[in-house]
Amino acid sequence: MSKVRVRFAPSPTGDLHIGGARTALFNWVFARQHQGQFLLRIEDTDQKRCTEEYKNSILNGLRWLGLDWDEEPVYQSRRKDRHLEVAHDLLSKGLAYYCVCPPQAATPPEEKSQNTAPCPCREAGHVSGALRLKRPLKGTLSCKDVVYGSVEVEYAQLDDMVLVRSNGMPTYMLCVVVDDYDMGITHIIRGVDHLTNTLRQMLLWQAMDWEMPECAHLPLIHGQDGKKFSKRHGAVSVIEYQKLGFLPDAVCNALMRMGWGHDDTELVTKEEAVSIFSLASVGKSKAQFDLKKLYHYNQHYMANMPTEILLEILKNYTSDPFDEDFINKAKQIFPEIVKRVKTLHECAEALQVLHAPKAYLEHVEDDAINMVRDVLLSCEKWESDALEASFREYCLTHDCKLVAVAQPLRVLITGKKVSPPIFLVMSVLGLQEVMERIKQYEEQASKSESP
Repeated sequence: MSKVRVRFAPSPTGDLHIGGARTALFNWVFARQHQGQFLLRIEDTDQKRCTEEYKNSILNGLRWLGLDWDEEPVYQSRRKDRHLEVAHDLLSKGLAYYCVCPPQAATPPEEKSQNTAPCPCREAGHVSGALRLKRPLKGTLSCKDVVYGSVEVEYAQLDDMVLVRSNGMPTYMLCVVVDDYDMGITHIIRGVDHLTNTLRQMLLWQAMDWEMPECAHLPLIHGQDGKKFSKRHGAVSVIEYQKLGFLPDAVCNALMRMGWGHDDTELVTKEEAVSIFSLASVGKSKAQFDLKKLYHYNQHYMANMPTEILLEILKNYTSDPFDEDFINKAKQIFPEIVKRVKTLHECAEALQVLHAPKAYLEHVEDDAINMVRDVLLSCEKWESDALEASFREYCLTHDCKLVAVAQPLRVLITGKKVSPPIFLVMSVLGLQEVMERIKQYEEQASKSESP
Protein backbone atom coordinates (compact mmCIF):
# COMPACT_ATOMS: atom_id res chain seq x y z
CA MET A 1 0.00 0.00 0.00
CA SER A 2 1.33 3.46 -0.92
CA LYS A 3 1.51 6.03 1.86
CA VAL A 4 -2.02 6.65 3.06
CA ARG A 5 -3.41 10.12 2.41
CA VAL A 6 -7.02 10.79 3.35
CA ARG A 7 -9.02 13.99 3.48
CA PHE A 8 -11.95 15.60 5.21
CA ALA A 9 -13.65 18.09 2.92
CA PRO A 10 -16.27 20.20 4.71
CA SER A 11 -18.22 23.04 3.13
CA PRO A 12 -18.26 26.14 5.39
CA THR A 13 -21.98 26.70 5.03
CA GLY A 14 -22.69 25.67 8.64
CA ASP A 15 -21.08 24.45 11.84
CA LEU A 16 -19.33 21.08 12.07
CA HIS A 17 -22.20 18.57 12.07
CA ILE A 18 -22.05 15.34 14.08
CA GLY A 19 -22.11 13.36 10.82
CA GLY A 20 -19.21 15.35 9.42
CA ALA A 21 -17.29 14.98 12.68
CA ARG A 22 -17.73 11.19 12.50
CA THR A 23 -16.37 11.21 8.92
CA ALA A 24 -13.40 13.33 9.98
CA LEU A 25 -12.70 11.05 12.95
CA PHE A 26 -12.74 7.84 10.88
CA ASN A 27 -10.38 9.45 8.36
CA TRP A 28 -8.06 10.65 11.14
CA VAL A 29 -7.97 7.25 12.86
CA PHE A 30 -7.32 5.45 9.56
CA ALA A 31 -4.48 7.83 8.68
CA ARG A 32 -2.83 7.55 12.09
CA GLN A 33 -3.17 3.75 12.02
CA HIS A 34 -1.20 3.56 8.78
CA GLN A 35 1.29 6.30 9.65
CA GLY A 36 -0.30 8.28 6.85
CA GLN A 37 -1.55 11.83 6.48
CA PHE A 38 -4.89 13.39 7.35
CA LEU A 39 -5.60 16.36 5.09
CA LEU A 40 -8.20 19.10 5.20
CA ARG A 41 -9.89 20.65 2.19
CA ILE A 42 -12.33 23.54 2.55
CA GLU A 43 -14.88 23.28 -0.24
CA ASP A 44 -15.83 26.94 -0.37
CA THR A 45 -16.94 27.42 -3.96
CA ASP A 46 -20.49 28.36 -2.91
CA GLN A 47 -19.58 31.96 -2.19
CA LYS A 48 -23.15 32.96 -1.32
CA ARG A 49 -23.45 30.48 1.55
CA CYS A 50 -19.86 30.02 2.72
CA THR A 51 -18.74 32.30 5.54
CA GLU A 52 -15.53 32.91 7.48
CA GLU A 53 -17.48 32.34 10.70
CA TYR A 54 -18.51 28.82 9.65
CA LYS A 55 -15.01 28.03 8.44
CA ASN A 56 -13.54 28.99 11.81
CA SER A 57 -16.28 27.06 13.59
CA ILE A 58 -15.37 23.90 11.64
CA LEU A 59 -11.65 24.32 12.30
CA ASN A 60 -12.23 24.97 16.00
CA GLY A 61 -14.54 21.96 16.22
CA LEU A 62 -11.85 19.70 14.71
CA ARG A 63 -9.23 21.13 17.07
CA TRP A 64 -11.51 20.58 20.06
CA LEU A 65 -11.94 16.93 19.07
CA GLY A 66 -8.16 16.61 18.75
CA LEU A 67 -8.26 15.89 15.01
CA ASP A 68 -5.07 17.57 13.84
CA TRP A 69 -4.34 17.80 10.13
CA ASP A 70 -0.90 17.33 8.58
CA GLU A 71 -0.72 20.03 5.91
CA GLU A 72 -2.11 23.51 5.40
CA PRO A 73 -5.79 23.33 4.42
CA VAL A 74 -6.56 23.40 0.69
CA TYR A 75 -9.17 25.99 -0.30
CA GLN A 76 -11.13 24.81 -3.31
CA SER A 77 -12.13 28.32 -4.37
CA ARG A 78 -8.46 29.18 -5.01
CA ARG A 79 -8.00 26.36 -7.52
CA LYS A 80 -10.41 27.46 -10.25
CA ASP A 81 -7.69 27.76 -12.90
CA ARG A 82 -6.54 24.19 -12.27
CA HIS A 83 -10.10 22.86 -12.44
CA LEU A 84 -10.66 24.63 -15.77
CA GLU A 85 -7.33 23.34 -17.07
CA VAL A 86 -8.50 19.74 -16.60
CA ALA A 87 -11.88 20.48 -18.16
CA HIS A 88 -10.27 21.99 -21.26
CA ASP A 89 -7.86 19.06 -21.46
CA LEU A 90 -10.85 16.73 -21.67
CA LEU A 91 -12.40 18.96 -24.32
CA SER A 92 -9.21 18.89 -26.42
CA LYS A 93 -9.18 15.07 -26.23
CA GLY A 94 -12.77 14.86 -27.43
CA LEU A 95 -13.92 13.52 -24.07
CA ALA A 96 -16.06 16.56 -23.27
CA TYR A 97 -18.29 18.84 -25.30
CA TYR A 98 -20.15 22.12 -25.15
CA CYS A 99 -23.86 22.02 -25.59
CA VAL A 100 -26.91 24.25 -25.60
CA CYS A 101 -29.76 22.56 -23.75
CA PRO A 102 -33.39 23.54 -24.05
CA PRO A 103 -34.62 25.77 -21.17
CA GLN A 104 -36.53 22.91 -19.54
CA ALA A 105 -33.31 20.88 -19.34
CA ALA A 106 -31.24 23.69 -17.85
CA THR A 107 -31.27 22.32 -14.29
CA PRO A 108 -27.67 21.53 -13.29
CA PRO A 109 -27.15 17.76 -13.58
CA GLU A 110 -25.70 17.58 -10.06
CA GLU A 111 -29.19 18.43 -8.79
CA LYS A 112 -30.88 15.67 -10.80
CA SER A 113 -31.26 11.98 -10.15
CA GLN A 114 -28.97 9.54 -11.90
CA ASN A 115 -31.87 8.64 -14.19
CA THR A 116 -31.65 11.99 -15.95
CA ALA A 117 -31.59 11.70 -19.71
CA PRO A 118 -28.38 12.75 -21.47
CA CYS A 119 -28.08 16.14 -23.13
CA PRO A 120 -29.55 15.86 -26.66
CA CYS A 121 -26.76 17.91 -28.23
CA ARG A 122 -23.36 16.15 -28.18
CA GLU A 123 -21.52 18.57 -30.43
CA ALA A 124 -18.36 20.57 -29.83
CA GLY A 125 -18.21 24.25 -30.63
CA HIS A 126 -21.35 25.50 -28.87
CA VAL A 127 -19.41 27.77 -26.50
CA SER A 128 -22.52 29.39 -25.01
CA GLY A 129 -23.57 26.24 -23.19
CA ALA A 130 -22.26 24.08 -20.37
CA LEU A 131 -19.23 21.86 -20.81
CA ARG A 132 -20.22 18.23 -20.28
CA LEU A 133 -18.29 14.99 -19.92
CA LYS A 134 -18.94 12.32 -22.57
CA ARG A 135 -19.80 9.11 -20.83
CA PRO A 136 -19.86 5.66 -22.44
CA LEU A 137 -23.33 4.83 -23.71
CA LYS A 138 -23.16 1.07 -23.24
CA GLY A 139 -21.94 -1.16 -20.46
CA THR A 140 -21.85 -1.14 -16.69
CA LEU A 141 -19.96 1.03 -14.24
CA SER A 142 -18.84 -0.83 -11.10
CA CYS A 143 -17.52 0.59 -7.85
CA LYS A 144 -15.84 -1.73 -5.36
CA ASP A 145 -16.58 -0.23 -1.96
CA VAL A 146 -14.83 -1.45 1.21
CA VAL A 147 -18.06 -1.27 3.24
CA TYR A 148 -20.86 -1.92 0.75
CA GLY A 149 -19.08 -4.25 -1.64
CA SER A 150 -19.62 -4.05 -5.39
CA VAL A 151 -22.06 -1.32 -6.48
CA GLU A 152 -23.03 -1.21 -10.15
CA VAL A 153 -24.99 1.08 -12.44
CA GLU A 154 -25.66 1.01 -16.18
CA TYR A 155 -24.04 3.84 -18.12
CA ALA A 156 -27.43 4.41 -19.73
CA GLN A 157 -28.80 5.39 -16.31
CA LEU A 158 -26.29 8.20 -15.95
CA ASP A 159 -26.14 11.56 -17.65
CA ASP A 160 -23.31 13.49 -19.25
CA MET A 161 -22.44 15.42 -16.13
CA VAL A 162 -21.62 19.10 -16.33
CA LEU A 163 -17.97 19.97 -15.74
CA VAL A 164 -18.20 23.73 -16.32
CA ARG A 165 -21.40 25.72 -16.13
CA SER A 166 -22.41 28.12 -18.86
CA ASN A 167 -21.19 30.98 -16.63
CA GLY A 168 -17.68 29.54 -16.72
CA MET A 169 -17.67 28.17 -13.17
CA PRO A 170 -16.40 24.60 -12.63
CA THR A 171 -18.86 22.29 -10.86
CA TYR A 172 -18.49 20.48 -7.55
CA MET A 173 -18.16 17.13 -9.34
CA LEU A 174 -15.16 18.32 -11.34
CA CYS A 175 -13.49 20.17 -8.47
CA VAL A 176 -13.64 17.20 -6.09
CA VAL A 177 -12.00 14.78 -8.51
CA VAL A 178 -9.24 17.19 -9.56
CA ASP A 179 -8.51 18.13 -5.95
CA ASP A 180 -8.41 14.51 -4.78
CA TYR A 181 -5.99 13.67 -7.58
CA ASP A 182 -3.72 16.65 -7.01
CA MET A 183 -3.69 16.07 -3.24
CA GLY A 184 -2.63 12.46 -3.78
CA ILE A 185 -5.62 11.04 -1.91
CA THR A 186 -5.36 7.25 -1.62
CA HIS A 187 -8.62 6.53 0.23
CA ILE A 188 -11.94 8.36 0.09
CA ILE A 189 -13.89 7.80 3.31
CA ARG A 190 -17.24 9.61 3.43
CA GLY A 191 -20.95 9.12 4.02
CA VAL A 192 -22.99 6.69 1.95
CA ASP A 193 -25.08 9.64 0.75
CA HIS A 194 -22.10 10.33 -1.55
CA LEU A 195 -22.21 6.89 -3.16
CA THR A 196 -24.09 8.19 -6.20
CA ASN A 197 -21.54 10.99 -6.53
CA THR A 198 -18.75 8.43 -6.36
CA LEU A 199 -20.21 6.45 -9.26
CA ARG A 200 -20.53 9.55 -11.42
CA GLN A 201 -17.07 10.82 -10.43
CA MET A 202 -15.60 7.49 -11.53
CA LEU A 203 -16.37 8.56 -15.09
CA LEU A 204 -14.06 11.51 -14.69
CA TRP A 205 -11.28 9.46 -13.09
CA GLN A 206 -11.49 7.06 -16.02
CA ALA A 207 -11.60 9.83 -18.63
CA MET A 208 -8.41 11.38 -17.20
CA ASP A 209 -6.80 7.94 -16.95
CA TRP A 210 -6.09 8.55 -13.26
CA GLU A 211 -5.96 5.78 -10.70
CA MET A 212 -9.02 6.19 -8.51
CA PRO A 213 -8.57 6.07 -4.71
CA GLU A 214 -10.06 3.21 -2.73
CA CYS A 215 -13.54 4.07 -1.47
CA ALA A 216 -15.32 3.38 1.82
CA HIS A 217 -18.78 4.79 2.44
CA LEU A 218 -20.04 5.15 5.99
CA PRO A 219 -23.64 4.45 7.03
CA LEU A 220 -25.75 7.52 7.78
CA ILE A 221 -26.48 8.47 11.38
CA HIS A 222 -30.04 8.09 12.62
CA GLY A 223 -31.80 8.70 15.91
CA GLN A 224 -33.10 5.89 18.09
CA ASP A 225 -36.47 6.22 16.36
CA GLY A 226 -34.83 5.14 13.10
CA LYS A 227 -35.26 8.53 11.44
CA LYS A 228 -32.42 10.63 10.06
CA PHE A 229 -30.53 12.39 12.82
CA SER A 230 -31.80 15.92 13.46
CA LYS A 231 -32.36 18.44 16.26
CA ARG A 232 -35.25 16.41 17.67
CA HIS A 233 -32.71 13.77 18.71
CA GLY A 234 -30.40 16.30 20.39
CA ALA A 235 -27.85 18.89 19.30
CA VAL A 236 -26.60 18.43 15.74
CA SER A 237 -23.34 20.40 15.74
CA VAL A 238 -20.15 19.61 17.61
CA ILE A 239 -19.97 23.12 19.04
CA GLU A 240 -23.33 22.60 20.76
CA TYR A 241 -22.05 19.53 22.59
CA GLN A 242 -18.99 21.49 23.67
CA LYS A 243 -21.24 24.21 25.11
CA LEU A 244 -23.39 21.61 26.87
CA GLY A 245 -20.33 20.46 28.78
CA PHE A 246 -19.30 17.24 27.07
CA LEU A 247 -15.64 16.26 26.90
CA PRO A 248 -14.06 15.71 23.47
CA ASP A 249 -13.06 12.16 24.48
CA ALA A 250 -16.70 11.33 25.20
CA VAL A 251 -17.91 12.78 21.89
CA CYS A 252 -15.18 10.92 19.97
CA ASN A 253 -16.11 7.71 21.80
CA ALA A 254 -19.74 8.13 20.78
CA LEU A 255 -18.74 8.90 17.18
CA MET A 256 -16.47 5.84 16.96
CA ARG A 257 -19.36 3.63 18.06
CA MET A 258 -21.67 4.97 15.32
CA GLY A 259 -21.30 2.36 12.61
CA TRP A 260 -18.16 0.64 13.89
CA GLY A 261 -17.42 -1.79 16.69
CA HIS A 262 -14.67 -4.05 17.96
CA ASP A 263 -15.86 -7.16 19.79
CA ASP A 264 -17.69 -5.94 22.91
CA THR A 265 -15.57 -2.82 23.31
CA GLU A 266 -17.81 0.04 24.43
CA LEU A 267 -15.32 2.54 25.82
CA VAL A 268 -12.62 3.50 23.33
CA THR A 269 -10.65 6.70 22.87
CA LYS A 270 -9.58 7.79 19.41
CA GLU A 271 -5.99 6.94 20.32
CA GLU A 272 -7.02 3.41 21.32
CA ALA A 273 -9.07 3.09 18.14
CA VAL A 274 -5.93 3.69 16.08
CA SER A 275 -4.66 0.22 17.02
CA ILE A 276 -7.92 -1.71 16.49
CA PHE A 277 -9.89 0.18 13.82
CA SER A 278 -10.70 -1.46 10.51
CA LEU A 279 -12.74 -0.15 7.60
CA ALA A 280 -13.87 -3.72 7.00
CA SER A 281 -15.48 -3.63 10.47
CA VAL A 282 -17.71 -0.70 9.55
CA GLY A 283 -21.29 -1.91 9.25
CA LYS A 284 -23.75 -1.28 6.45
CA SER A 285 -26.71 -0.71 8.75
CA LYS A 286 -27.80 2.75 9.84
CA ALA A 287 -25.59 4.10 12.59
CA GLN A 288 -27.53 5.07 15.69
CA PHE A 289 -27.07 8.17 17.79
CA ASP A 290 -27.77 7.43 21.47
CA LEU A 291 -27.76 10.49 23.73
CA LYS A 292 -27.96 8.34 26.87
CA LYS A 293 -24.74 6.59 25.88
CA LEU A 294 -23.06 9.93 25.28
CA TYR A 295 -23.92 10.96 28.85
CA HIS A 296 -22.58 7.61 30.05
CA TYR A 297 -19.31 8.08 28.18
CA ASN A 298 -18.94 11.62 29.47
CA GLN A 299 -19.50 10.58 33.06
CA HIS A 300 -16.89 7.85 32.65
CA TYR A 301 -14.22 10.17 31.25
CA MET A 302 -14.91 12.85 33.86
CA ALA A 303 -14.71 10.35 36.72
CA ASN A 304 -11.43 8.91 35.43
CA MET A 305 -9.71 12.19 34.63
CA PRO A 306 -7.12 13.60 37.07
CA THR A 307 -8.72 16.28 39.25
CA GLU A 308 -6.17 18.94 38.28
CA ILE A 309 -6.80 18.43 34.57
CA LEU A 310 -10.58 18.43 34.93
CA LEU A 311 -10.46 21.59 37.05
CA GLU A 312 -8.35 23.28 34.37
CA ILE A 313 -10.94 22.29 31.74
CA LEU A 314 -13.70 23.63 33.99
CA LYS A 315 -11.80 26.87 34.47
CA ASN A 316 -11.89 27.43 30.70
CA TYR A 317 -15.48 26.21 30.40
CA THR A 318 -17.16 28.43 32.98
CA SER A 319 -17.01 32.16 33.70
CA ASP A 320 -16.99 31.49 37.46
CA PRO A 321 -13.93 32.76 39.36
CA PHE A 322 -11.24 30.13 39.87
CA ASP A 323 -8.81 31.61 42.40
CA GLU A 324 -6.36 29.56 44.45
CA ASP A 325 -8.68 29.30 47.47
CA PHE A 326 -11.56 28.10 45.30
CA ILE A 327 -9.39 25.48 43.58
CA ASN A 328 -8.09 24.13 46.90
CA LYS A 329 -11.63 23.76 48.20
CA ALA A 330 -12.85 22.26 44.93
CA LYS A 331 -10.20 19.55 45.06
CA GLN A 332 -11.55 18.39 48.43
CA ILE A 333 -15.13 17.87 47.27
CA PHE A 334 -14.39 16.89 43.67
CA PRO A 335 -14.24 13.13 44.21
CA GLU A 336 -17.81 13.20 45.48
CA ILE A 337 -19.04 15.56 42.77
CA VAL A 338 -17.79 13.53 39.80
CA LYS A 339 -19.71 10.50 41.05
CA ARG A 340 -22.97 12.37 40.59
CA VAL A 341 -22.58 14.66 37.56
CA LYS A 342 -22.59 13.82 33.86
CA THR A 343 -21.40 17.05 32.22
CA LEU A 344 -19.08 19.97 32.86
CA HIS A 345 -22.18 22.13 33.18
CA GLU A 346 -23.53 19.99 36.00
CA CYS A 347 -20.07 19.93 37.59
CA ALA A 348 -19.81 23.73 37.51
CA GLU A 349 -23.27 23.98 39.05
CA ALA A 350 -22.31 21.57 41.84
CA LEU A 351 -19.22 23.65 42.63
CA GLN A 352 -21.43 26.69 43.15
CA VAL A 353 -21.83 25.51 46.76
CA LEU A 354 -18.36 26.93 47.37
CA HIS A 355 -19.78 30.41 46.72
CA ALA A 356 -22.24 32.05 49.08
CA PRO A 357 -25.81 31.60 47.80
CA LYS A 358 -27.39 34.49 45.93
CA ALA A 359 -30.92 33.22 46.54
CA TYR A 360 -32.71 30.61 48.64
CA LEU A 361 -35.22 28.14 47.22
CA GLU A 362 -36.93 27.33 50.50
CA HIS A 363 -37.93 28.94 53.77
CA VAL A 364 -36.25 27.70 56.95
CA GLU A 365 -38.07 28.08 60.29
CA ASP A 366 -36.39 29.96 63.12
CA ASP A 367 -36.41 26.87 65.34
CA ALA A 368 -34.49 24.93 62.67
CA ILE A 369 -31.96 27.74 62.34
CA ASN A 370 -31.38 27.84 66.07
CA MET A 371 -31.04 24.06 66.17
CA VAL A 372 -28.45 24.08 63.39
CA ARG A 373 -26.45 26.84 65.06
CA ASP A 374 -26.47 25.06 68.45
CA VAL A 375 -25.33 21.75 66.96
CA LEU A 376 -22.57 23.36 64.94
CA LEU A 377 -21.20 25.27 67.90
CA SER A 378 -21.15 22.07 69.94
CA CYS A 379 -19.02 20.14 67.42
CA GLU A 380 -15.61 19.30 68.85
CA LYS A 381 -14.04 18.51 65.46
CA TRP A 382 -14.72 20.41 62.25
CA GLU A 383 -14.56 17.55 59.78
CA SER A 384 -17.16 15.74 57.72
CA ASP A 385 -17.56 12.62 59.85
CA ALA A 386 -17.62 14.54 63.14
CA LEU A 387 -20.22 16.99 61.82
CA GLU A 388 -22.45 14.18 60.62
CA ALA A 389 -22.06 12.35 63.96
CA SER A 390 -23.13 15.46 65.87
CA PHE A 391 -26.31 15.86 63.81
CA ARG A 392 -27.10 12.15 64.08
CA GLU A 393 -26.74 12.35 67.83
CA TYR A 394 -29.13 15.31 67.87
CA CYS A 395 -31.66 13.31 65.82
CA LEU A 396 -31.44 10.37 68.24
CA THR A 397 -32.08 12.54 71.30
CA HIS A 398 -34.91 14.45 69.62
CA ASP A 399 -36.54 11.46 67.91
CA CYS A 400 -36.32 12.77 64.36
CA LYS A 401 -34.77 11.62 61.09
CA LEU A 402 -31.52 12.99 59.78
CA VAL A 403 -33.16 14.08 56.52
CA ALA A 404 -35.47 16.39 58.47
CA VAL A 405 -32.40 18.15 59.82
CA ALA A 406 -30.14 17.92 56.78
CA GLN A 407 -32.66 19.55 54.44
CA PRO A 408 -32.91 22.94 56.23
CA LEU A 409 -29.16 22.73 56.84
CA ARG A 410 -28.56 22.31 53.08
CA VAL A 411 -30.77 25.28 52.27
CA LEU A 412 -29.04 27.51 54.81
CA ILE A 413 -25.56 26.65 53.56
CA THR A 414 -26.07 26.30 49.78
CA GLY A 415 -29.44 27.89 49.07
CA LYS A 416 -30.51 24.69 47.27
CA LYS A 417 -32.47 21.54 48.04
CA VAL A 418 -29.84 19.38 46.36
CA SER A 419 -26.08 19.63 46.82
CA PRO A 420 -22.93 17.56 47.21
CA PRO A 421 -22.74 15.82 50.62
CA ILE A 422 -23.55 18.71 52.95
CA PHE A 423 -21.27 17.66 55.81
CA LEU A 424 -18.34 17.44 53.40
CA VAL A 425 -19.21 20.89 52.02
CA MET A 426 -19.33 22.38 55.52
CA SER A 427 -16.02 20.80 56.50
CA VAL A 428 -14.39 22.38 53.47
CA LEU A 429 -15.98 25.81 54.00
CA GLY A 430 -15.00 26.02 57.67
CA LEU A 431 -16.96 27.13 60.75
CA GLN A 432 -16.62 30.86 60.11
CA GLU A 433 -17.93 30.67 56.52
CA VAL A 434 -20.82 28.40 57.54
CA MET A 435 -21.90 30.72 60.35
CA GLU A 436 -21.62 33.69 57.97
CA ARG A 437 -24.01 31.99 55.55
CA ILE A 438 -26.54 31.28 58.26
CA LYS A 439 -26.37 34.94 59.26
CA GLN A 440 -26.79 35.94 55.60
CA TYR A 441 -29.92 33.81 55.33
CA GLU A 442 -31.42 35.43 58.43
CA GLU A 443 -30.70 38.91 57.11
CA GLN A 444 -32.31 38.18 53.73
CA ALA A 445 -35.30 36.50 55.37
CA SER A 446 -35.75 39.50 57.65
CA LYS A 447 -35.71 41.89 54.68
CA SER A 448 -38.30 39.86 52.78
CA GLU A 449 -40.61 39.86 55.80
CA SER A 450 -40.34 43.62 56.39
CA PRO A 451 -43.44 45.61 55.33
